[in-house]
Amino acid sequence: PRQREMNNEIIEYITLERHNRNLRKPPIELSDVWKSMNHMILPKTDVILSAAVTTIGDPNSPTNTTQLLNLLNSLSPSEHTFGISILLGLQSSIPINQSCVKSYVNFVKQFYEFANKDEFIIACNEVRKISQKLVSIGLGTQQPRSVLNTLIKCSSLSAPTPHCLTPAHSFVLQLCIAGEMFAFAVAYIRKHDILEINPKLTHLSSLDYLTYFYYSGLCFIAMKDFQSALNAFMQVICAPANELSQVAISTVKKARLVALIHHGKPLHLPKHTSLAVTRFCMQESPVYDDIVKHFVAADMQALLNLLQSPS
Repeated sequence: PRQREMNNEIIEYITLERHNRNLRKPPIELSDVWKSMNHMILPKTDVILSAAVTTIGDPNSPTNTTQLLNLLNSLSPSEHTFGISILLGLQSSIPINQSCVKSYVNFVKQFYEFANKDEFIIACNEVRKISQKLVSIGLGTQQPRSVLNTLIKCSSLSAPTPHCLTPAHSFVLQLCIAGEMFAFAVAYIRKHDILEINPKLTHLSSLDYLTYFYYSGLCFIAMKDFQSALNAFMQVICAPANELSQVAISTVKKARLVALIHHGKPLHLPKHTSLAVTRFCMQESPVYDDIVKHFVAADMQALLNLLQSPS
């Protein structure tokens, strides 16, 4: 019995050590992946691009989308992930024939299902363009649900690690807000805790970072989770910045109102708030200043008159 017990302890130790080793494994590096896959990717890409030039011809042709989809359907998503990403990225700047929108969305969905993750991460710039195209389709057709699952798949596929922020995360929340799917959005946010950013591997911009947490705050407000909304807004307010973005301005205004609702007192900025935001908050904002003054003074009639005034 003692021997079996020792064996079990050894097995548990080995299992734990393997787990810890996986946790210590450094995130995927672009240069390493590129070196290891360069000999496989480039020859395929050259063939694909030369075929694209021959097949597609004039990019402004109305039959461009159909010809492109025919070419893409002849490729293997798992073997030609990088090349397909480049073609879809190039196509993203070209208007899609309305009759081909559904086929295009279905192809991208199928592509994401079987794409090679390593090549997908290498093509992060093209993936971003594809995602933006899907968002424009979802918003343009007023059917954000039609592309939502595809973008969710993209957010997990393009993330080097499970908790890394990608541009697709922000696009997912943008579509959720457009479709008023706030409960779904909050569940998505809670499931995907963001603990890391890696602009090099994800092509994440500062605007992607700001909009993700701004959209998160809006979704939490819709679900009346005001503390979580303030936490999300603080990620925007405290982000380092030399200049104040429009997203940051909108965030500060909403955070001031949410702080009144949740804490019953004016918003308190942390010491590590960016200087640009601090300067903005020190400037006079008559409407918001009056809202805070009437709310703190419990003058509900004056607050109601202020909110109902046309200005």
